[in-house]
Amino acid sequence: MFVNISIFPYPKRQMVSVPGVLEIHRVYRQCLQCRELIHPTDEMLGQKDRYTVGVRDLAFFAAADSSFDKAEKRLLKFCGLKIAANTIKTLCDKESVKMKKWQENNPQSWKEFVETEGEIEFTTDGTCVKGGALVVIWLKGRART
Repeated sequence: MFVNISIFPYPKRQMVSVPGVLEIHRVYRQCLQCRELIHPTDEMLGQKDRYTVGVRDLAFFAAADSSFDKAEKRLLKFCGLKIAANTIKTLCDKESVKMKKWQENNPQSWKEFVETEGEIEFTTDGTCVKGGALVVIWLKGRART
């Protein structure tokens, strides 16, 4: 159960948007049990995260054909956005879960890939060390003949 609260000064929230960092001050709702502060429209508008939909789209585009390090440099050079490579990776990982669900529920999304002739092959996108373990990210692809 949530109740409206008025805290002065209002808790501020920072969001990274395409024009820059926004600082938002507003009334929140608070859960009586866990004390979490929420604003009901955030989830409906796709603003549950710190990064706006526009910034996330730019990050995905910047990382689509290269490493996350290159994506970080591209965002800074072309958009003036300073987002760390690991943050871009995290954003892409979160989005990939949504994409996987969409693909599972929409067979048309992968029909062309399955019907395309050629050998299935894979390439590595990059590596990183996490907790002492080497993590390799693999991408599947199909070579056209």
